[in-house]
Formats: sequence, C-alpha cells, structure tokens
Amino acid sequence: MLVDAEQNGYEPTGIISFRVNLAPTSQQSKRAVKDDFTKACKEAMAKVPVILYGEVKVDIEWYIHEQDRYETDAAPDVDNILKPLLDGLYGPDSLLIDDCQVQEVSCRWIDSATHDQSVDIEIRHRPDDWLRRDSLSFVEFDNHLCMPVSDSAPREAKILLLEAWKLAFATREELLQKRWDWYSANSVMPIIRPFHKSRVIKRFKVISVDAMMRELVDRSS
Repeated sequence: MLVDAEQNGYEPTGIISFRVNLAPTSQQSKRAVKDDFTKACKEAMAKVPVILYGEVKVDIEWYIHEQDRYETDAAPDVDNILKPLLDGLYGPDSLLIDDCQVQEVSCRWIDSATHDQSVDIEIRHRPDDWLRRDSLSFVEFDNHLCMPVSDSAPREAKILLLEAWKLAFATREELLQKRWDWYSANSVMPIIRPFHKSRVIKRFKVISVDAMMRELVDRSS
C-alpha cells in the first residue's frame, strides 16, 4: 500500500511504501545532490508517524527510461545507488534508527514511459516493531547499550520502564556470567531491542540511565 498523506489514526500493517519523485543519487554524487534526495525521502516518510526498531527488508524499484539507462553515461549502476538511498531512511525524522536493522535489500530498475525518474521504496517489518515518532531519546545502560524512550511519555511510566530495563540488563548479565549462551540469557530482555551507543549518538540524544532517573525524580520534587 502507498500511505495516504492525509491518513489519520495510522496503524502499521507490516508494509510501508512510498515514492520519491527524483532520480536516485550515486555514492559519487555531490553532497548537495545527495542531500536533496535525502530530503525528498524524509518528506515522503513524514506521512508515516512511526519509527521502526526491528529488522526490516527493503525493496527498491527505480523507474528510468530505457534510453537513458542504455544510451547515456548519466545513470549510475544499480548497486551504486543503495548507500545514499538507505542513508535517507535513518534518523529521528525517518523510518529506521540505524542501518543495522536492514536485514535484506533488493533493488532493480524498470523501464519508464517518460524521462522523469522516480523511486518506489517498500519496507517490510514485523507489524508490532514500531514506536510513535515523537522526539525519541536513548537511555544508555551497561556496555554502551541504549534503549529508545519517548520524551512525551508520562514521568511515572518512564520511571517504571527504566527500573524494569535495569533489572533485565542486570539479570541477563548475571546469566551470561553463569555461562548461559547469549540467546538463552536474552530471553529476559524486553521486546524492544537495544542499540549500541555508537549507532545512535550521531542522530539522537543519548543520556545515561542514572542521569535520566535523577532528572525524573528531581522533576517530581
């Protein structure tokens, strides 16, 4: 489905699709050209008020006239458009948190009846692996692992959430110390997966769990 820009009460179904009415850029394109394409991606994604935290599959269809594809040297190779395009999908105003979520990518070009190029992007995800995109921050726990928290969540809810997550991280670490394998120990963790600090610090606000707890407690005083 192509998401309606005027849609209210949006509920993810596991498939998010949108179109970018620009030619895709290559890795060698000038920064301004890449930025224009990234901006167009983010404008198209703005109509979807969620951010995904789980693994995704990305399918890309690039519409380009066959003459432009075969009889000019202006069109980049299919594999050369992937990095700039995927870079447009990450960040606070995008659909993904980090590129580590992309588990599979398929990309192809299709003959267009006109010389106007466009790109259709489809993202498949587990229907429940999303959060509302409303000013997310990341809370850092041990080993530089960070969890997403909505800035607009009620103070009491945040405190309970952080306490539960601290217990989960501590329990998993204790199980690992007792030589449980990672997958078994991970069964005590929340559904929302952690991200390493290095993967979120450039795009999101990151605060330590102790600092956020002090901030929340002080706010109630």
